[in-house]
Amino acid sequence: MALIRNLDAEDIGFIASRVANRLRYEAEQNPLINPLFDADAFESALFGAREGTWVCDEGSLTGHIYGAVLQGASEQSGVWIGPDGVSFDSPSDLKELYEVASTEWKSRGAHEVFVWVLNTESSLQPWRDLGFETVHEHGVMKLDALRSRPLANEYVVRLGGPQDLSTALALDDLLEQYQGGDVEASRASREEDLIETIEDPDTSYFIVENDGDPVAHCVSFPLPPRRSSHDETAHLSDVVVLENHRRRGIATALIDEALNHAHQEGARFAEVNWRSTNVQAKAFWLDYGFTSTYVRLQAKLS
Repeated sequence: MALIRNLDAEDIGFIASRVANRLRYEAEQNPLINPLFDADAFESALFGAREGTWVCDEGSLTGHIYGAVLQGASEQSGVWIGPDGVSFDSPSDLKELYEVASTEWKSRGAHEVFVWVLNTESSLQPWRDLGFETVHEHGVMKLDALRSRPLANEYVVRLGGPQDLSTALALDDLLEQYQGGDVEASRASREEDLIETIEDPDTSYFIVENDGDPVAHCVSFPLPPRRSSHDETAHLSDVVVLENHRRRGIATALIDEALNHAHQEGARFAEVNWRSTNVQAKAFWLDYGFTSTYVRLQAKLS
């Protein structure tokens, strides 16, 4: 039986080395993952999170786990584990780390755990054995062969802004409905997030109109530096087309416009997430040219 204990200051350099090695391995499996790693910044952050980080000690360290406990849209707390938040030499090491950490997370009011995992069977299986299920996929595309497919004559795409908030909220309600969410229960938090996003000067908000009426939109913004993502990466989100305007090439032309704009602003890569249950979205993004790199798994804390 391994000793699961809180991280000590003298462990930090070794854990940073494990994370760096893991990122290099994942980048070897998928070159759309960035292997570059700022060890000093990571060690500084880990030092401040010692009490919330556990290590597996078998005479030498064979794993670690850290999850940030955050409040979600449902007012319930959840735990978020990033690509650098966990390492383990064997599934049994992960199991013991998770059992100890999840007990602490539950005591802090967390109800669920999310983790980003490399999209390979060998990486996913240890988490599935713990009861995790796939909820989202993460796609990445290199912006080296941009396209610009035209909209039909009756449509036009334009850049929007804070003055288009009512349009953004209406289309976002439809997106939540299409994805099977609770529109009313989530509206307040979605509205707050959307206002913050559209008012951000770094955000580009695109609207497709038909005779002056909005029928589609999407948001693009540059990602801040983060582990596993390449520098100069744009993130796409909130892509939605009204149902009676689908299958007319609107989504493709809209994404072309957003990515061409992002590329002109200096982006070299683009990232997007889609729900695993949304078969049409997955097919669209993969057909467009995105490659799945990570999947987000979820488990309930009972």
